[in-house]
Amino acid sequence: MVSSKLIIPSNELCWRFSRSSGPGGQNINKVETKVEVLFDIESSSCFDLSQKNLIKSKLKGFLTGNSLRIVAQEKRTQYQNRKLALMRLTRLLEEALNSFNNRRRETKRTFASKVRRLNLKKHRGSIKKNRREVIFLDD
Repeated sequence: MVSSKLIIPSNELCWRFSRSSGPGGQNINKVETKVEVLFDIESSSCFDLSQKNLIKSKLKGFLTGNSLRIVAQEKRTQYQNRKLALMRLTRLLEEALNSFNNRRRETKRTFASKVRRLNLKKHRGSIKKNRREVIFLDD
């Protein structure tokens, strides 16, 4: 399997086929169009240890043991469902790995931004203070 950055050897993928659920007439009763692809993360040679841990933490809901499990049964043919399952697997792995690189670097507030914020707070406070009812005391 190949994408822009991701290459997984086909021998690392385990395919299972079964009959789909739902309406479909004779096609659904006779043909095994449901596709389930299993990708064993631990035994994979294309990811290092930190990437494997990152994938496991990001994709917990798709894990069965140490294997990533993707199911596709929306299409009428096994071929289309295989393509769909591969696309889903690729997208999930790329998103899990890219989230590691796209972290925001923490920055410090500038002095000018602090001053602007405090001036704005004082201004808003004075507006609210002017709304108060003025009480005059007669002596």
